[in-house]
Amino acid sequence: MEGLCEPRSSKCSENDSGRSRESPRRLGSSPRLSLADTLQNRLDRLAWNGEFYVHWIAENPDYKPDVGVDMARQVSLSNAYSLNRGISHDKCAAILRTYQRIRREMPERSPGEFYGIYPPFQRGFTQNMPGKVWEYVNGGVIACVAGELAHGAFEHGFEEYGVDILRRQGAVARRYRGYLPATLRGKPVETPQRSFQKLDLRSIANADVGAGSAGVPGWSGESGHDLHELPTGTQEFQGVPFDVIVPSSNGNRACLGLSPSSPYQQTATLPVRAKAAAIYLLHAGAGEDTTIGTFTIRYADGTSYSENVEIGKNVGSWWSRRTAGMPARARETLTACGLPGKRQAVDYRRSGYAPPASIIPMPTARSQPSISAQERARRSG
Repeated sequence: MEGLCEPRSSKCSENDSGRSRESPRRLGSSPRLSLADTLQNRLDRLAWNGEFYVHWIAENPDYKPDVGVDMARQVSLSNAYSLNRGISHDKCAAILRTYQRIRREMPERSPGEFYGIYPPFQRGFTQNMPGKVWEYVNGGVIACVAGELAHGAFEHGFEEYGVDILRRQGAVARRYRGYLPATLRGKPVETPQRSFQKLDLRSIANADVGAGSAGVPGWSGESGHDLHELPTGTQEFQGVPFDVIVPSSNGNRACLGLSPSSPYQQTATLPVRAKAAAIYLLHAGAGEDTTIGTFTIRYADGTSYSENVEIGKNVGSWWSRRTAGMPARARETLTACGLPGKRQAVDYRRSGYAPPASIIPMPTARSQPSISAQERARRSG
């Protein structure tokens, strides 16, 4: 508990940063109110450090758990809540200045200083499933904290700061089409230094993303039930560059569709002849089956690595937006070409609705490998 108690009766003093206001007065007295004052005084002596309420007090001062951060300097979300729970104006002004400091020092491109806790635990925080740093209450940016902070800013003379918070939250909502996410990652994922070699699928592409044409099957065989409005040309998804085939530049063959059903082929092979640490696919599946194909890498020394293509594990459905509970690899797969009701797997140079890149890690690179990629659609039954 951090300052969450009944209002105190004393009048707030003037402050250089923030207009003073008078806390609500209590009428009469009772043992219950005396207990509240006693608890508040004890809490202030233990947890108030002059800037904010610390979130954790060890009963045994010699107990110092190794969590990778100084817990005495962590600012938890309950400080923002305390702004609107009747603590003194001086303390509220100090807490608001603390959050302004956090904003100045928070990671670049963070959504805001409205953290569940800052700085986050670096280890040992297992209750935050899946236990990641900068996620949810362990360093995630939480909308309700922003709301409490803005409310407190208006109540204690930090009006410009309150307006700024609301404007930034409004910008977040516009990015999410009118919805304000409950929590956002508190620090962007650091992108490692990488170099990419884009693989050209034009030689093996066999299907259109639209209605199709003579000798070229369409997306689904149903008029308008396709992805003909997808942007083409150079695209980037999750920091990975792709070339989206312009259908008219390749005889309307804009993607690779694999299926045991005619007129699609069942297998496709693409010579690569290069070293790589990973292969990024823009692909999707369709139908009710879980395992829809196999992706195989063949090395120059005759060995190979294979991985089943499974909906909900390393690929998503182009038609269904069901992503809740899916692993990140599946959620980050482009929902792209596939025929409803038919088994197939596809490998693209195209863009789509969703974050696109599915990562298939490769085994330890062998000397001068020549890699060929194959996706094989399994037959029904």
